[in-house]
Amino acid sequence: MNLIEYSPTLLNWIIAISYSLVTSLGILYFFNSRRINPIVWFLLFQWLIAFGSILLADLSLESDRYYIFLFFLAKFVYICTAIFIWSNTRMSKYYDSFWKKNVEIDHFDARINIKIIFLLSIVITIFYYSQVGYNIFLNIILGIAIDDYSTLRLATYSGDEYYAAGYVNQFKNVLLPVTLSIICTWTWLTKRKTSFYLLLIFGSLFCVFALLGTGQRAFLVYSVAALIFGLFALKDLKFRSLVMPLVALFTIFSLMTSLYKVNSIDQEDNILAQSMTKSLERFFYTEQESGVKAFRYFYYEDKVYMKEMMDQVKGIIPGQEGSSLEHYLFSRRHGTDRGTAAYSTVSGFYYNGGILAVIGFYIILAIAHSYIFYRFLRGSRTVGRIFIYSALIFYTAKFVSGGILSLVNGGVLTLIILLFLRRINLNYSSALKLK
Repeated sequence: MNLIEYSPTLLNWIIAISYSLVTSLGILYFFNSRRINPIVWFLLFQWLIAFGSILLADLSLESDRYYIFLFFLAKFVYICTAIFIWSNTRMSKYYDSFWKKNVEIDHFDARINIKIIFLLSIVITIFYYSQVGYNIFLNIILGIAIDDYSTLRLATYSGDEYYAAGYVNQFKNVLLPVTLSIICTWTWLTKRKTSFYLLLIFGSLFCVFALLGTGQRAFLVYSVAALIFGLFALKDLKFRSLVMPLVALFTIFSLMTSLYKVNSIDQEDNILAQSMTKSLERFFYTEQESGVKAFRYFYYEDKVYMKEMMDQVKGIIPGQEGSSLEHYLFSRRHGTDRGTAAYSTVSGFYYNGGILAVIGFYIILAIAHSYIFYRFLRGSRTVGRIFIYSALIFYTAKFVSGGILSLVNGGVLTLIILLFLRRINLNYSSALKLK
């Protein structure tokens, strides 16, 4: 079954629309403070995963009915917690005053630190692909035939050879695009237009090849989304100015999809239309269907009481195996563990601790989102802070699937470290004067 083929019942639609109304009420409360507000965006991202899941649910199954109940419970707990925090703090005042501040260039040491990280990210990315031996996107551009795209893609991060892909991704997928955004903005604000256009053109091309070189499409979308968050924090842009960049992004994403899904595309029909349909499935259907099927497994299994989450945390340490849950879920559906299957954050916490874990997590998440936004609004409006916090807000707001490890893989920890590195003052200016 795919996006076109499934047809929800009338009751599915009624429940999904009811969930949408709850989401709308939550967003309405924060509507006057919506500019890159992680609470608003989380409500939207959670709606995206829940709405599709509700439409896919088989209401004759007890597990699916309970899954829907958990989505409503999580949304209610999150909204109530966020409203309580917002109404009992001075967040509205901080929000209004922050956007009145002028955008500033970061101090000299921060600029040096970020440029060093940018250059280091480039070096690590080049070294990584030299070790892997190929770049999938470059092969496509050069017209080099790819016999088995899926296997080649999987080998870049989960092959027989260990390339430390998880660590490399922090530089390649997170630090590279964020630091490039910051440096480009500095050059623009200091009116060095030649340097700006050179950085923009060659830096953007390098980022595209770096992000798509492993055949993984998601981080290109995430990087652009984080960039858009940063631009909206930098300047109050109109959405129409983003139409052309988003069309270009979707076209590239569809190109990669046409290769990844080549076995499921009818070569006699319109390949472009099928690729775009497959791309839409990736956002509105694939993860939702996988989440519904994963919860059917979780519902009847004994709770592991955070053991699986602890295994995820252990997996961050080199040499530790970590959690194999996503591989196991994939093997249940496809007969092989050479791949991962998605599950929603709601179901992941239910599996790890039942309904109390779900309630506790969404209370903590609302607190975390509020605190991140509070820290952002209370600081200076410098270019570095804007883009780092904007990326951090995006990556935490989209936390609607997977477990704790998906936050780490998404770069949340790396961005927090980058915020601290940006503040380190090593007195480069004094050292240069001494020379």
